[in-house]
Amino acid sequence: APTYYLPAEHAGHSYLDGGMGYNNPSEIAVRQLTKLYGPSAYAVNIISLGTGVRSAFPYSHSRKSFFGFRSGISSMFSILSTLAVMSTDSESVHRRMIERFEQTNAYFRFNPPGLEAIELDDWQSVGRAKKICVDYLALPETQAQLIEVAQRLLAARAMPNFL
Repeated sequence: APTYYLPAEHAGHSYLDGGMGYNNPSEIAVRQLTKLYGPSAYAVNIISLGTGVRSAFPYSHSRKSFFGFRSGISSMFSILSTLAVMSTDSESVHRRMIERFEQTNAYFRFNPPGLEAIELDDWQSVGRAKKICVDYLALPETQAQLIEVAQRLLAARAMPNFL
């Protein structure tokens, strides 16, 4: 949400909200793990929290126009809208992380569908967002994932080199 949060300075570094391009920073976390601890480092658990599941990109494939957009100013706005969706996409990272960790099952994503319909500045929908989350957490498949994460965290904590 870089339009909501201004850049911040700390210890000589400038920090900006990562919502543009890094809505799901899981890959960055894994890259940082490798950078700090070397190429043999591995993640025991990666837990990603989402804010809803967005549908596919909002353009259609058409030969008549660029990405199926109309021409002129409406085309420009359609392209900008699509670029905004692409720059805030977190599902493509999610799919890559599932593939990357399919052998170890170390990647978990909790992402209540329905939250994507609530705008970031819609403070009046906090109750609706809470209900979506509570309902999602009560699902048997979510409960199973939560139990697995808890068990893996406890097992990792018992490891001698746990950070």
